[in-house]
Amino acid sequence: MEQKQTSIQVKTGAGLAEGEFIAYPSTFTRTPDSYGDVVAKGAFTKTIAEWKSSGNVLPVLYGHNIDDPDMNIGAVIDQGEDDHGWWIKGRFDIDDPKGKKVWGLVKGRRLTTLSFAYDVLDKATIKLKDGSTARELREVRVYEASFTPNPANPDTSVVGVKSAEDAKFEAGLAAADAAIAEWKRRRSLPPTLRLAAKQANYELEKTMTQDRKNVHPNSPLGQRERAFKAAQAILDKAEAEGRELTADEAAEVEAKHAEVRDANEWIAHINITKPIKEALDALGDPRRAGEATQGGVARLNFKGLSTRMAAGMSSYSRRVGLTKGLAPAGESVIAIMPEEVAPFPSIEGERPPRLLDSLPSSPRSAAYSFLRQTVVSNPGAAGVVAPGELKPTRKLGVRRVDDRLRVVAVLSEPTDRFLLEDELSLTTWVAGELADAILTALEEEILTGDGTGEHFTGLAHTVGVQTQEFAVDPLVTVQHGLSKMQALGISPSVVALSAADWLAIQTTRNASGGFDVGGPVDSTAQTAWGTRVVVVPGLAAGSGWIIGDQTVVLSYDG
Repeated sequence: MEQKQTSIQVKTGAGLAEGEFIAYPSTFTRTPDSYGDVVAKGAFTKTIAEWKSSGNVLPVLYGHNIDDPDMNIGAVIDQGEDDHGWWIKGRFDIDDPKGKKVWGLVKGRRLTTLSFAYDVLDKATIKLKDGSTARELREVRVYEASFTPNPANPDTSVVGVKSAEDAKFEAGLAAADAAIAEWKRRRSLPPTLRLAAKQANYELEKTMTQDRKNVHPNSPLGQRERAFKAAQAILDKAEAEGRELTADEAAEVEAKHAEVRDANEWIAHINITKPIKEALDALGDPRRAGEATQGGVARLNFKGLSTRMAAGMSSYSRRVGLTKGLAPAGESVIAIMPEEVAPFPSIEGERPPRLLDSLPSSPRSAAYSFLRQTVVSNPGAAGVVAPGELKPTRKLGVRRVDDRLRVVAVLSEPTDRFLLEDELSLTTWVAGELADAILTALEEEILTGDGTGEHFTGLAHTVGVQTQEFAVDPLVTVQHGLSKMQALGISPSVVALSAADWLAIQTTRNASGGFDVGGPVDSTAQTAWGTRVVVVPGLAAGSGWIIGDQTVVLSYDG
């Protein structure tokens, strides 16, 4: 192990905390030191990386006293190479008497020599420009840095370059402080009348979700539309003239906005129909906490989804401009309400039924926890024991699982809003296509989602699912599955089959050649063995699901 001493100028003060310093223990000048050595740039690269990756700290000692813990007076907290040499940023242990003493000597320029211990891993003899030779250190391994009172090397390491960097850094901090102060000042200013009125106008327009085109001028919708357009005209005029609203204009805009809000309240009052009331009742009244909901099972109502999407798309496109998709990130233009159904919602010919129509729903927060029972290989069982003896343990395997809701979304390509407004059938068609895409994606996640990333945990990846192999024919196989579920004490809710398998069950012929659709199969009610059958487009022939009552729940953001 070798040691090399350097007379240094140590940087302290601005930009450094009390007890910190910056110094160059070695430089890359091509003038040989007192040992006849020159150091190649890059000689410290590997040892610096080793120290940083190890998680250990390069110690700062006094006089290379590596065996005396009292002489371990500080630590190197950062280090690196630049064009000038190997630099270190260190911190003295100023809470320790010896560390504080050495720190005072360095600050007072009474101690100006830094030494470091190292091994040479790669070297070569080279010829310098003046014709002399020197040993070039090309790779070294450093073990410690020490402040020593015995100067032995004339090579002075000046840290003026580091001072310039600190000055630039401090100037940047000052500029950032000034920018933050200006930002705070601007935020404290009250909004202009026009800006405040424009924001209120925008928020009000978002509440006007009904059709605004074909309304009777004397109806509440027509009166609301006139009030809104009058407020918009005042804002547009001031903006076109590049001026602030006058006090009278601001008062007029506010009066028109009040008319819009009054109309919204009246429209909301007369539009609370029985289906919406039932949907709200299905969510439960927080004032009647603990009371059981009477009636059927709450399920998400997808009926009329494409119609609601068309209305939302048209309203949103008129509001934000010419070439927007259905909605931006974080904004919804439609709501899917839960409704109380007993036991299955009617599709009314809008689209084929899907499995998701049959699943019960419940509101949840975006992040939630639930309890899950896992399979235990040797759970144990109850047994007869004498008084005072050790009771047997039954392992239930219950654990808490943290989860979160996922988002199913779709956008159309940019579409000219005037084209959508002029061609109402196009709006309806686009919305229908997007609604179908959302429902198809949701159905696919329910069936096959693997639970990774933003995917749902679908039926195919749910832990604890029972499997029933094919037995005799599809109808008998269904009965075996129902029996297996009943043996577990679970009441079956729905049988999900592919269209091909349901067709095979309904068209099975008996020995006489007639259709064998009696007994366990009711084609009209679409039941098998008394359990409702749902034909699921996403299922492959030869596979199906029997879902127990309340065993699968579709959660939504409540």
